[in-house]
Amino acid sequence: MVDDLFRLLLDHLSSEGSYTIIVSGPVGSGKTRLIKKVVARLKREDKEPGGVLSPRLMNSGETVGYDVVNLTTGDRRSFVRSNPPGRKVGRFFLKPDGLKFANRAVSEAAGVRDPVFVDEVGRLELEDNGLAPSVKELLSSRSQAVLLVRDEFVPEAREVFEISEYDEIKVG
Repeated sequence: MVDDLFRLLLDHLSSEGSYTIIVSGPVGSGKTRLIKKVVARLKREDKEPGGVLSPRLMNSGETVGYDVVNLTTGDRRSFVRSNPPGRKVGRFFLKPDGLKFANRAVSEAAGVRDPVFVDEVGRLELEDNGLAPSVKELLSSRSQAVLLVRDEFVPEAREVFEISEYDEIKVG
């Protein structure tokens, strides 16, 4: 799977008319792990990826939250946790500073870094919240966008962000 996505990215980066890549799969399918491996390989090939990844935090086999990592700088912030404070989103609490950090990382990478990853486009983004502002900026830039999206949200994400042409890599 790493090789497939890596080759697809190289094809997109070398073409003038590339379009969005969607990495889809259910919760826990390995979307973030896949992208982490691809980013490491891109960096070994002297590419300059940007954007954010949101690694899962586990405690005794249970998901207790997610951090957000800026792929350009390596900086990491608390993103969501299973306990307050923060804005309630599903069973988690979104940390406003983490959201601001993530939006800034994607916005700063858009048009400058290639490719730019967004982990992930979910409920908030589909309601024009969360990372939606930086996703829109990314999609209107010249950077290669790679969006991580849960399977069930792919059709709506395509509609909300007006993604007509795309390649999809399914995980899990």
